[in-house]
Amino acid sequence: MGSTLSEMQDLSSHVLDIETCLAALDEQLRSQDTAGIEAASAALHKVLADALVAVRHARQIGQEPLPPALRHRLALAQARVSGLQQSVHRASGSLQRTLDVLLPGDSSSASGSVGPNGPLTGAQAALRAYKA
Repeated sequence: MGSTLSEMQDLSSHVLDIETCLAALDEQLRSQDTAGIEAASAALHKVLADALVAVRHARQIGQEPLPPALRHRLALAQARVSGLQQSVHRASGSLQRTLDVLLPGDSSSASGSVGPNGPLTGAQAALRAYKA
């Protein structure tokens, strides 16, 4: 029983790490700090990978890795990410349509992936879409 409690606490900490990284990413998007967005995104990728390893390990030793409470918390995190993705996609689409009207002959600039100093990083493109 101690192993089960230990495993559950371990997975609980992974879910907390995911929630914390999502909050940090959201804050960086609001602050429009491209370096911070990249760092928060990398941290989120790392904690997601760590959580996957922990879930696989729990399954290998015959444990139910995600009790209902953790499943619910992950579902809330997934809904939060989906909302952020939808906001970014709507903003990106709106920006694309506006640029297509304003710059009909300049398809490279209208794509939103090229800035005045060359190609945009993923964070810069996301930030541009988030601002719109």
